[in-house]
Amino acid sequence: MTLSHTCEGTRINTQHPDGLVHGTMCRTAIEDLPECMANHYTVEAVQLDGGDFHCHSNFVSSPGAVLSHETIARQIHLTGTMKDDWLGLGIPVRMQGSRFMGEKADDTCCPVTLRGSKFEWFIQPGFQLLVVLAARPRVLALAGRSHVSPSIMKSIGPDALTAGLRTDPRVVAGSRRALLGLLQTAQRGELEVDAAAFESAVLEEMITVLDSSDGEVLGMIPASTLVRRAREVVGSLPKKFKISALCAELNVGPRTLGKAFITITGASPYTYFLRQRLNAARTALLQAEPEPNKVTSIALDLGFTELGRFSVRYRSLFGESPSQTLRRAASNVVSLPAVLSPV
Repeated sequence: MTLSHTCEGTRINTQHPDGLVHGTMCRTAIEDLPECMANHYTVEAVQLDGGDFHCHSNFVSSPGAVLSHETIARQIHLTGTMKDDWLGLGIPVRMQGSRFMGEKADDTCCPVTLRGSKFEWFIQPGFQLLVVLAARPRVLALAGRSHVSPSIMKSIGPDALTAGLRTDPRVVAGSRRALLGLLQTAQRGELEVDAAAFESAVLEEMITVLDSSDGEVLGMIPASTLVRRAREVVGSLPKKFKISALCAELNVGPRTLGKAFITITGASPYTYFLRQRLNAARTALLQAEPEPNKVTSIALDLGFTELGRFSVRYRSLFGESPSQTLRRAASNVVSLPAVLSPV
């Protein structure tokens, strides 16, 4: 059975009675997530380069597992948290120089996300990633039956933190082929497995990749730690602030702070936080009622006192004026987040 969903850009290709769903989503806003992802992740992102945001998600989900191929066309700095006791594994497809927790992500470093721990991505245009999700108790149970090493069990156990794991690139390449094949079969409408068989296939590939690791957990590099601290401090400061005040709060020099931001986000601290405020304005506009002077009030609330300059910067980053974003929100072209209704 083929279904079209009312949310623009989202299509559910098939939904089985046992909860197995496969579909696609063309996301035109950072805030949109397929429901199968939004159920497990809370994310925030700052678009760093100009142009229309575009992300394509091709996914298969079931009550116990999710497989999604994510493609992102813009440069963004993304932070997030896993909300429940699931385990997320990232398998690189095309990294384009992207970094996870400050470390270069490729077939030798697979990201692992777990409940409660914050994760961070610096994503370059052309980024592609397979996101593989499963309930952590089931992953642990299968890992135990498969005699996975104690160091790996510890890295995904109850006290584990979000991290990158050193992995065998040959094993990762094999699992990537298998999982992409599963997605392509679903996209062609040839997927004839039930939810249990899908979950079994996903869990098997997760364990294969995890077992290829030597147990080495990669920590956050100093530059990434400094950027995270700066973001936390700015979150408690007035909307407009001086970089000198931020440096004093962090007890670092402007050059050290600038180098850290360029390494992690590709932008200076000033540019990064300006774009963060522009992204916050866009989020507010997407959620606002189209009332008179709404654009003005949102801009002023975020510290943009020169409204003409605000509009120019906004259009340069997002490819449309603030008032156009407000009108699109009113017509429900973009939903926050995208939620797939049950069939």
